[in-house]
Amino acid sequence: MKNSSTNKTIRTVVISVIIVYLIVFSIVGYFVVDVLIEIFKPYENGLEINSDEDFVNLNLPGTGTDEDPYIIANYCFSEKFIGILVKNTTKHFIITNCTMTGFHMGIVIESVQYGTCLISNNYMIDGWWPEVGPYTGVQINASDGVVITGNNIRSTGLEGIFLLSSNNCTLEENVISFCIDGISIKNCDNTNILSNFISDVSHHGICSLESAFTHISGNEIQDVTCEGIVLMESSFSTLSENILSYSEGQTSVRDGVTLYKSNNVTFVNNSITGYTQGLHLQNSDFCMIISNHFLNNSNFAIYLDSVSSSNIISLNSFVDNRSSENSQGFDDASEDANIWYNSTSMQGNYWNNWGGSGHYEISGNAGSFDIYPLLFPPSFVITFI
Repeated sequence: MKNSSTNKTIRTVVISVIIVYLIVFSIVGYFVVDVLIEIFKPYENGLEINSDEDFVNLNLPGTGTDEDPYIIANYCFSEKFIGILVKNTTKHFIITNCTMTGFHMGIVIESVQYGTCLISNNYMIDGWWPEVGPYTGVQINASDGVVITGNNIRSTGLEGIFLLSSNNCTLEENVISFCIDGISIKNCDNTNILSNFISDVSHHGICSLESAFTHISGNEIQDVTCEGIVLMESSFSTLSENILSYSEGQTSVRDGVTLYKSNNVTFVNNSITGYTQGLHLQNSDFCMIISNHFLNNSNFAIYLDSVSSSNIISLNSFVDNRSSENSQGFDDASEDANIWYNSTSMQGNYWNNWGGSGHYEISGNAGSFDIYPLLFPPSFVITFI
């Protein structure tokens, strides 16, 4: 009886160990197999060019000069890991009128010679690679002087366009929607982001990170859940003539424009409506905020934190931000650290809730005033549409 009991106990232990092993293997084994599949699965790209010789081997039209670039045109790729990949080339080339769907990355440019790449009038939609997840419509890595214009990029998952360590690039007249970030650049100097239309983005419309001398102008940004434009450690940049808005009945939970550790920024002739705060400066100094229009932002139109100083705010129009009985501006810096008027022309800003006489008080610990408030909006401010 004792042996029988002992054998029964051993069988129970063995069976329990086997069950635990099977459970663990079923969990861990799944991920191990999945990782092995990811490592060894032969991802297929639509068109891949790894050297100048590949332009010739593919029998592409053109000779690769500035006057006669190679033409990559009219390709259609579906469910490719990368639609078009070009890297390590010195020849001039154009990617145009191509269509990519179901991709991990639509177009990738890496380490090409300065000023040799033009990406124009392509269509990229529904970027998704099941094993890897969503990524980017157009990605530029370590390639200077690239021009990206007239492309339609939709539902790519992460960025519509992403630039990394690529200087003197131009992104112009692209239409980008239903991404996490519309346009993102990192460690890219002298980037021109011009006249793009960005809508229905869940994080940032335009984000500049660690990139100096960024020029963001003439863009229209609609229905972005978080910030419309963000500059992080991107000094000596210019934001001009951009329109940031929300559709009727919708509101944002964040700022229209955020400047974080970005000094010497020129912010001129922009229009911001429907955000929580119109413009938010965090640890940003020596910025010029001139001739902008702030309308119907639920909190302060301009918010300056305690470590933002030497900023000048003048000739702006503030209409129905926050509530009519409260100040539409906030300044938490030390006394007289920021100036809310032009001392030379003796012109301040237009505040639609100013009483018509005396100074206009700015909320916050700085104790700031606009001592020259305007009776009428400056005529050259953008009219919100």
